[in-house]
Amino acid sequence: MTTTALTLLLVMGTLTASAAPSDKPIRYGDRGDDIKVIQKLLAENGFYAEEIDGIFGNSMLQAVKAFQKSHGLIDDGVPGKETMDYMRRKQAVSDKPISYGDRGDNVKISQRLLAENGFYAGEIDGVFGDSMLHAVKTFQEFHRLPSDGVVGKETMAYMRRMKSVPDRYNRVLTVTASAYTRYDPGNGSYTARGHELRKGLVAVDPQVIPLGTRMYIRGYGYAIADDVGGAIRGNRIDLAFNDRSSALQFGRQNVTVYILD
Repeated sequence: MTTTALTLLLVMGTLTASAAPSDKPIRYGDRGDDIKVIQKLLAENGFYAEEIDGIFGNSMLQAVKAFQKSHGLIDDGVPGKETMDYMRRKQAVSDKPISYGDRGDNVKISQRLLAENGFYAGEIDGVFGDSMLHAVKTFQEFHRLPSDGVVGKETMAYMRRMKSVPDRYNRVLTVTASAYTRYDPGNGSYTARGHELRKGLVAVDPQVIPLGTRMYIRGYGYAIADDVGGAIRGNRIDLAFNDRSSALQFGRQNVTVYILD
């Protein structure tokens, strides 16, 4: 083999290795480029809305477990070969346009992305119905896209962009935020507006932040004002989480809220 051919093979091998995670097991606490690849795949599948920082922290752990559980895999939080195969398969499927009346995994992916962007408060059920159509059109109008209600290539690209802070907002508030889940004593499974309680839905004082308001909350992400609470008065909000460990980890803190509507 010539020196030139050998060099070319080595370069190609290096590029291939850097384009995909290595075969070594990846677990909570790991860092590096392999983690970034998985974070991007999780984001493109609608399960991860945090910064692509290459750190396998709690938010990524919950995203991996949620992905595994939704696909009937063992939800151990370890992105092994089977989990990675599913992630890549869903990434390829999700590139197909979807529209009103469609059903299936493509619709679920778009629903999760719309929810993570603060545009959809409904159930992640894989059914492209009226509430999702309204969410898609609102998302398209907000980003100055043709509001045809079809999730095509351009709309999907905007959904996956996941900016840390929105470019446009109406006002900014500093509030005290606490955390809650459906599993807390005395809490129900549904919000005041009738949606299943999950991350991305927030309890507010409607006199300060009207119900239905879309917002971005530093340290939490995009959200919708969807619930109320007896202790939530004035500049106080309550952030919904999917599990108690994440809620306890958040605790109570002052946060900056960007009001989008």
